[in-house]
Amino acid sequence: MKKKILVLFTAFLMVFTVTLNTVASVAKAEGQNYDINIRVEGLNGTIAQGIVNAPNAYEGLKKLLTEKAIPYDIPIGLYGPDVRSINSLNSDASKAWMYYFKSDSYMEQGAILDNTQAVDLSKINEVVIYYCDWSNINIAKKLIFSPKVVQENEAFKLTIADKTWDEKEALIKNVTIDIDGIKYTTDSNGSITVSGLPKGTHNYKIYGYESDGLPKVVSESGSFIIDNVTSPSKDYTIVVKPGETKKYTFSEIKSAENDTFNYLKQAKTDPWTAFTLSRRGIKPDDTFLKEYAKDISKNGLSEYSGADLEKLIFGTIACGYNPYDFVGKDLVKELFNKDINKFTVNEAAMALILNHELKLKEKYNMKESQLIQYILSHKVEVKDDKNNTLTGWSVFNKTINPDVTAMVISSLAPYYIEANVKEVVDNAVRTLSLRQIDGGYLQDEYGIFSESSSFAIVALCSLGIDPMSVDFTKNGGDLISALMSFKGTNGQFTHMLKGADNALATEQAARALMSVEQYYSKGSFNYYAINTNVESLKPYKLLPATGRTVDYTFLIVSALILITLGIFIVRQDTVSAKK
Repeated sequence: MKKKILVLFTAFLMVFTVTLNTVASVAKAEGQNYDINIRVEGLNGTIAQGIVNAPNAYEGLKKLLTEKAIPYDIPIGLYGPDVRSINSLNSDASKAWMYYFKSDSYMEQGAILDNTQAVDLSKINEVVIYYCDWSNINIAKKLIFSPKVVQENEAFKLTIADKTWDEKEALIKNVTIDIDGIKYTTDSNGSITVSGLPKGTHNYKIYGYESDGLPKVVSESGSFIIDNVTSPSKDYTIVVKPGETKKYTFSEIKSAENDTFNYLKQAKTDPWTAFTLSRRGIKPDDTFLKEYAKDISKNGLSEYSGADLEKLIFGTIACGYNPYDFVGKDLVKELFNKDINKFTVNEAAMALILNHELKLKEKYNMKESQLIQYILSHKVEVKDDKNNTLTGWSVFNKTINPDVTAMVISSLAPYYIEANVKEVVDNAVRTLSLRQIDGGYLQDEYGIFSESSSFAIVALCSLGIDPMSVDFTKNGGDLISALMSFKGTNGQFTHMLKGADNALATEQAARALMSVEQYYSKGSFNYYAINTNVESLKPYKLLPATGRTVDYTFLIVSALILITLGIFIVRQDTVSAKK
């Protein structure tokens, strides 16, 4: 009888464990949801607006558009969700879908929609997704009243302005400001004059639709109060206040690195996390490869972009598998036989890194020399307010983006001895220094993000340049202290200054911390180095042994059979005893 009870207990324990794990997994996957107010602005008005319950802006936007029966195409790209199309308005080289988070006191801009709770949505009033011209769009981040304290029924001037990456005010001219139903048009100074308003709350709306083009300003609305005492002015720009310059010691950097890698070892693994862990000598979990393998076995590689293939190649190598034979597919051949003219510059930069690390040279259609020339030909050169020539790159070749510029520097680092490359790289490094603002931050056209510091640190260390050198120290900090200001909890980092812990930001911070720690130990460090004979690695095959060896469904069914059998045995014994 004891043996029978033991069988029953064992079976129950198996079922309970499986059920508990399943519930825990579901709870972890669901996370926390928020009521998110989302607004989608198109060419000549609002396409959709509503409050949806979702865990992040990406899921919220999809839910809102689905509920409103509005067609969309928002695939997950290299850096996150890429809004390619909403209601037949498509992103291309000159036009794009972008977004910003709006709170009571600040706006956070971005081009890649958040799908990881990078921002604390409990503090956000509205998420605005808008269609724009990359080079000609404004957001009314500042409402400036003159006199500062407006008196009831007395004339005042209202000026609206955006803020550029170099902290200048961008006055928004020739757009409409509607105040309590009365329309005004801003002049060349972004101003209107109002003859007077009574005491109390007044509603406004700002818009600027073009009859033959894209909006000049993102539609915004709100209210202000005239009370004869306080200023109704509003400033939604994020102000970075310089503080005491903090120079981090080697031991402090090493400690932060250890904390971040301790977190990554426990976190969900993706291709980049796997590569980052492997660069530090930590064997990554390769479970994520199974999902790629299933998809590729079923659908092939035709829908995989250059960025998708690059990421998967790095992840495959990190886990000890051969990218030339991934479920029978040659990932390297697929990547390097693509049309380079369809690549963004960051895809070309990553392809050049892989070409160098895999020693491909001129083996495939997309050759090493062609990649270098393609990258150099896509550089952007502009003048700043001091007439300095700035050199860099961006995804759509319109402005200089610090993240993409740093990525390109990393890709060109092995070719630095070549004269034509050296000159461009030197100018790009100088540009990163000139682009720093107070606090040591690198600000792009959308705002201040931790990844900008991470990318720059990785790039500089690949060239043997100190991220805390004089050139990269500004009033209130350097690149390292700027990155450290994004520290979150338990070794994690945030994407935004006012954001929550973020997986992508954490993984990229780990790259940066490892790079600078190795730089101080060795003098330089190439994060992207692949120090193995890739062709000798084993092929990845879609077999049960590559994933979980025992299926949960099998465990549950087996346990239920054991329980049923146990009950039957007990009943038989009971019947026998009565006889």
